[in-house]
Amino acid sequence: AARLRVREFTPLERLHRRGALSNGLGIPDYFTYCTESDLMLFKRAKDIPLTKEMRQALRVVRDNEPISRSRLLAMSPLGYTGTTRALKALYKGCHVTRAADNRYRTVRDLRIPVEEARKAVLRRAAESLGVFSAEALANFLRFEFNMAETRRLLRELEREGRLVKGFFARGERTVYWMLKEGLDEVEGATFDRSFVLSPLDNLAIFLRSE
Repeated sequence: AARLRVREFTPLERLHRRGALSNGLGIPDYFTYCTESDLMLFKRAKDIPLTKEMRQALRVVRDNEPISRSRLLAMSPLGYTGTTRALKALYKGCHVTRAADNRYRTVRDLRIPVEEARKAVLRRAAESLGVFSAEALANFLRFEFNMAETRRLLRELEREGRLVKGFFARGERTVYWMLKEGLDEVEGATFDRSFVLSPLDNLAIFLRSE
């Protein structure tokens, strides 16, 4: 499905090796290739607090980055189990990621409010989906946002003039959301191409109810 979204296909891992892309657990929490600024945004939006163990492991990474896993385990005062546990939590929170040579490095801080970062993540997901229900959006994001937060942020984006809501699906009573700029185009929108959609693609989750 990715080939339908780009004009020229270049393997993401190749872009990662060139330094054009980073990778990590994004939002939704899949292994994701993204820009460094994306990774910083995910880190801020997740806002996972650092435990004592995580701070100790992070200090070793920061003082020796990029650092291999074996060297990190050898230098960490936490021992194998504690370091492994802390490293997993740091990776999940986007505090650290892996460089192209598989060594660990830190991710810089994005100095914006957490609420602003979370709204930006949800807004970008909304822009990707097109026409969606609040439930489908939360499902797409693997419930990083609960339904109350999802609906609140959607209302904020509506007040800002970015989104509109309504009964856009003929015969359905579900309220759908979409980009305001696409309101004039949605009625005549058609799609007549055939393609194979992997069940691992996030779009499959969004279309699952169809």
